[in-house]
Amino acid sequence: MASPIHGYDSPLTPKVCVSPLSARSRGIWLGDDPLKYSLPILMLQMSLISLVTSALIIILKPRGIPSVVSQIVGGIILGPSIIGRDEGFANKVFPFHGMQVLETFSLFGLMLFLFLIGVKLDINMILKSGKRATFIGVAGFIFPYALGWFVSSFLVKYLTIDPDISRVLYAIASVQSRSTFAVISCFLSELKILNSELGRLALSSSVISDIFALIIKMSKHVFDMVKGHTYKNSIGYTVSVTILVTFVVFVTRPVAIWINRQTPEGQPVKESYISSIITAVLTLGFISQVMGQTYYLIPLLMGVVIPDGPPLGAALEERLESCISGIFLPIFFTVCGLKTNLFTIGGELKNVWIIESIVLICFLAKIIATILPSLHCKMPLRDALSLALIMNSKGIIELAIYSEMLGNNFMNGEAFSILLVTVVIITSVISPIVKKLYDPSRRYMTYKRRTIKHHSRQTTLGILTCIHCRDNVPRIIKLLEASNPSNENPVYVCVLQLVKLVGRTSPLLVDHRRQNKYTTKPTRALINTFRYWEHNNIGSAFVNVFTSICPFETIDEDVCALSLDKRISLIVIPFHKQWLATGTVTSSMAIRNFNSRVLDKAPCSVGILVDHHNLKSSKFSIKNKLYSIAVFFFGGDDDQEALAYAERMASRATTRLTVIRFSSEADNPYDEEALNEFKFNTLDNDRVTYRVEHVTDGSEIVAMIRSMEIAYDLVLVGRRHTKSPITHGLTEWSEFPELGIFGDILATPDFEGVASVLVVQQQAQVWGTILQE
Repeated sequence: MASPIHGYDSPLTPKVCVSPLSARSRGIWLGDDPLKYSLPILMLQMSLISLVTSALIIILKPRGIPSVVSQIVGGIILGPSIIGRDEGFANKVFPFHGMQVLETFSLFGLMLFLFLIGVKLDINMILKSGKRATFIGVAGFIFPYALGWFVSSFLVKYLTIDPDISRVLYAIASVQSRSTFAVISCFLSELKILNSELGRLALSSSVISDIFALIIKMSKHVFDMVKGHTYKNSIGYTVSVTILVTFVVFVTRPVAIWINRQTPEGQPVKESYISSIITAVLTLGFISQVMGQTYYLIPLLMGVVIPDGPPLGAALEERLESCISGIFLPIFFTVCGLKTNLFTIGGELKNVWIIESIVLICFLAKIIATILPSLHCKMPLRDALSLALIMNSKGIIELAIYSEMLGNNFMNGEAFSILLVTVVIITSVISPIVKKLYDPSRRYMTYKRRTIKHHSRQTTLGILTCIHCRDNVPRIIKLLEASNPSNENPVYVCVLQLVKLVGRTSPLLVDHRRQNKYTTKPTRALINTFRYWEHNNIGSAFVNVFTSICPFETIDEDVCALSLDKRISLIVIPFHKQWLATGTVTSSMAIRNFNSRVLDKAPCSVGILVDHHNLKSSKFSIKNKLYSIAVFFFGGDDDQEALAYAERMASRATTRLTVIRFSSEADNPYDEEALNEFKFNTLDNDRVTYRVEHVTDGSEIVAMIRSMEIAYDLVLVGRRHTKSPITHGLTEWSEFPELGIFGDILATPDFEGVASVLVVQQQAQVWGTILQE
């Protein structure tokens, strides 16, 4: 008898008599074989799956291969194609009764995954989809679907085809024509372009495509029932679907909204509410199965009607995300691989050719149907091709549909194996190509300088400030005040609150002048603080507050995009370490990585603000006294940018500026030109002091800074410096490269005379020029 895994290759469901098994073994010392009990065998299967897939992810992920491919390949390795060809291994580790339990486990996980995808889906994205997304979504489904259907009809009519293959061709055309939201969102997250302009468009288009495909599928199902003269069944089906959908929309959604209102802002959702929601998902899933629906439709719909984001959406994600992505999904993909037998492929090369021809036609048709509308909407060809490839990505939904067809005997094992291998190939090939084609940072390259140094004094200076928490606000306000907003030289401040994406899939950029829906209590406090500062500088300062809600790995995209859109000259980002008044230090590696990405991509100058003020608040009181600023000038473009910013600050009546020129033998003539211009512009300002310190090496600089007795409220210094005698020996001691050599030195709390440090990097990228570190 063939191994139980091989049984999936049969067009008929294997019928096996299985003796009732106990769940738990008493152990080998009492004579039990643990592999004859359901719990030990399930744990062994999960352990093997985890071990094999983790090893493959470690090997393949650095090569740009998505984790879903590793998980499917892991199943193929464990299945009848490789290790599972050993009858003893297959019968012991993956017996039929064991596969039943494992597959039930995987389908349960799939159902919860789709529910969670629905929770994360922003309904407003559907309602507010622009013409471009709608056009691409509809065309990207209709054209490949129609062409695939036509070619399938042609092949069935004019060729002699195996009945097991001919009956699935139309279904293959339908599945391959879809661009499912769940697959696209996971694919974009894997590529870390979820909140890029292309990622947002792909998400919106996939939602439209999904809805259109679902409408056609359900209409066809009812039509087939009527055509088969099963009027009673068709009426029962339609009524049951209507009742379930009505219940979910008009009962579940109001309950979810009520739970949100019952949860105080900032407080966790009650466990009883979470448990009730999950119980409702399972109950409605059961009812949908009783009514003849697929097991995943109602849970997905139920997720959609639950408001995304905090508190309920975020709480559900927190409870379910790790378990689903870490346990259930790898098991689902591996089970799909276990059902695959590569040795069934090629027995009839004609079958492979026919199936792959349908897949290829749908693939190419979707490429064309996506590129043409994109080009019509003035999208660059490179981006249009990237979008077309993204919309062709396949994954969990397609595998779930094919698995259901296999389980219902609609599809045989050969067709399933061919299609699963096709999904693996498509996903493996598309991912590195999209990475190569689409670089979001390209759009941040400008043709002109966006710096303070090159900024016209007759125009408004644009500054974007990033806020991670309320502790960032006081120092940012003081820096903006020091920037000397005036009627002659006004300042436009773009405040961007950065919030990690939880409880939703779609990233969001909120303009609080236009939207109040996403304004939480902390955000209102932030808005009021900056509005108050704007009011105190009426006519000279203009403030606009935004909130970016997206994955922290890609949140820099919003920072750079907003800077480009608002013509910003300087981005101010807080340092990742904070020194608190209690003496403790908080640090965030996520913020540090974010800062590094902004420095690499920014379309303008960037300043990293290091705040020691909490440690030294007794020394620095900037009320009713001169605000003391220093520029440590070592040379280079970044120091020139810091000097230009300080020159603007020096015009403020309550500011005292000291420029310290650290001079060596290898001085740059461009530095001398910048310094001479600065001295000429501040010649009549008696609050500006300029002095030169001659140094020969880095140790002299450190000793000189330590010996300074004057307390500075703010020190400005450039980030990048060319190798020279004065930098020799300091690079090796640099702990934070993002601050540069001298910024790193000044950032340590050892320097008692410094409250805050602004490390400035002049715009690094202009078309035709990329400035080196």
